[in-house]
Order: sequence, then C-alpha cells, then structure tokens
Amino acid sequence: MRLRTAAICIAIVLIWGIVSCDKKREPEETKTEQKTLGSEDLTTLIIPLIPAWKKATEHFTPSQVQLLWPPDGLTGAVQPLDLTWNPVSRSVAYQVQVAGEAGFAAPTIDLSTEKTVLYLKGSGGPLFWRVRAEGKGTEGPWSEVRSFSFGP
Repeated sequence: MRLRTAAICIAIVLIWGIVSCDKKREPEETKTEQKTLGSEDLTTLIIPLIPAWKKATEHFTPSQVQLLWPPDGLTGAVQPLDLTWNPVSRSVAYQVQVAGEAGFAAPTIDLSTEKTVLYLKGSGGPLFWRVRAEGKGTEGPWSEVRSFSFGP
C-alpha cells in the first residue's frame, strides 16, 4: 500500500510540481503529518524507478512480423515489386532477407531497415523472402517464408 501511495504522490508531483503526501497511514482521529516534497525528495523517489523502467524497455522480444504483399506464390510480378509487412510495436528496425532458396543459406539480400516496405527489381524466380523485427539488442522470430517470381 505504501508503494501505491508513493506512486500516486510521484504522479501528482510530476503534474503539479509539489504535493503533500502523508508519510504513514494513521487512524482518522489522529492528524496526519504532511510534507511538501522538494527536488531532493523527488530524486530519492524517482531514481530507484529508472533502472527497472530501462530494463523493461530494453529487454523485450519483438513479436512476429506479419507479411502483407506479395501473396505467397505470386508469379509474373511487375517491377518494381514492393515487399510490405505490418509494423511491430516497439521495434527499432526490420531485418529483411531475400534468397533463391527457401533455406536462406546464402541470401541475395540481407539488410536492416526502419521502413515497412522494400522495393525490388529483378528477373526470374522463384525468390523467397522473410522479415523479422529488431528491438534494442534483441530480435523477434522470423515471419513466414513467402515466394514470388518476376516477369511473364
């Protein structure tokens, strides 16, 4: 309960700058001691929260990317072909691979981008592609693998 009271006080301090918070819950017939928080008190209250917040935001695994276009098995693709996927929240970039075989042993394209689209020109096929989201120091799982072919 003390943690909850401290959290409410912090929120009020962040909004209004000063606040009076009771140090300890006492019976209603007893007067509650109040104190106006100064900057040194805020440091004491806020600093311990920062490492936990950083840890929560830095160490997460992004979810799997959902591919949008082209549909799997597209043939006769017109150039330039745009490979598109849905954005993943809290991701910082996307790793995109395009290869001549579904195992991606030697991808033709292997790049990182902040965008959710990649424009390609080429010929022949089939070509295979996949995408995964990248977080801060972590990578999500690969998307499904799709294939496409250029030209008639």
